[in-house]
Amino acid sequence: YAILSHTWGTEEVTFDDINRHRRVAMKLEGCQKVRNFCRIAANDGWEYAWIDTCCINKSDVNELSDAINSMFRWYERTEVCYAFLVDVPRRYSPDNVDKTDQIPWHWYFRSSRWFTRGWTLQELLAPPFLLFFAQSWNGIGSRESLTEEVSIVTGISPDQLLEFRSCSVATKLSWAAHRQTTKVEDRAYSLLGLMGMNMPMIYGEGENAFIRLQHELIRKYDDETVPLWEGTGRLLAKSPDDFSKSKDLIVWPSDKERRGFAITKAGLAINAELLESCASVDSNQYRHYAIQLNCARSWPALKSYRSPMILRLLSTEGSASTFFHRSTNIASGLETWRDANFLSTWRSLGRRDIIVAHSK
Repeated sequence: YAILSHTWGTEEVTFDDINRHRRVAMKLEGCQKVRNFCRIAANDGWEYAWIDTCCINKSDVNELSDAINSMFRWYERTEVCYAFLVDVPRRYSPDNVDKTDQIPWHWYFRSSRWFTRGWTLQELLAPPFLLFFAQSWNGIGSRESLTEEVSIVTGISPDQLLEFRSCSVATKLSWAAHRQTTKVEDRAYSLLGLMGMNMPMIYGEGENAFIRLQHELIRKYDDETVPLWEGTGRLLAKSPDDFSKSKDLIVWPSDKERRGFAITKAGLAINAELLESCASVDSNQYRHYAIQLNCARSWPALKSYRSPMILRLLSTEGSASTFFHRSTNIASGLETWRDANFLSTWRSLGRRDIIVAHSK
């Protein structure tokens, strides 16, 4: 079967339209998109064509939940995915170039709304073969032939496009930063397949959907890039936007004695070497600490030059405490997390069982 990736417009044809109101469906604006997609799929020799607008009964809560949890697999198992970019003109050639239009064609491609939507991230990565189509339904290239353009607009490197499954959790979440969905919850739900997760749908939970996703990621994967997002105070990120600067992080087990970490009611439980700042107490009477995580930047390429990442923590109770908080405003101006190449200003307090607690 062939499958369509697109952005929703006005008057899309729904499952109910196809099954109960076919005459009405034929007059809807979205019907032409269904017709063109099916025509191209048939001409290319595919027996079936699937499009989310009218192939999912969204009024059935159970079917909708099953579809969302299965969507990545459906795109992964298709023979070909057609990505319809409704706002991109056909590629210029000597025969169709408009001499009055000075805008380079690749600007249209990079500016397409398709690259800003949450659901299209998995639709870009999952299919074994993906073809882009312009607003006139002319083919404009494949994912592979346009790799450089796709990489520029998405921030996903060519190597990552090929091997996205092996990328770290934080790197994958960074690709979803600043993408939009109609419903807040779908910012998390649209990532389930990419992250190899299944979760029940609870529309109405808002940003808690992304919190739930992070809980599940911590439970399933021994991947310590999860806490490496931009923000202060909170234990977990509010949205994929917080991971915008977390690209190119890799799992790198520099601490061979680590027993992993776990999410508990109290917070994130981890056994790690606790580091204390030599200038520990700031004007707010916070003591500054850090833990080293089993992850690093993917560069430099030579492992001998890599530096593990550290997560900065605060405590008002001193080093005897078991409970720490993710750093808030850092008086020294350093990031909440960074590589450990400046540890000469810190001293080790030995390995501890600690809790990075939820914010009060």
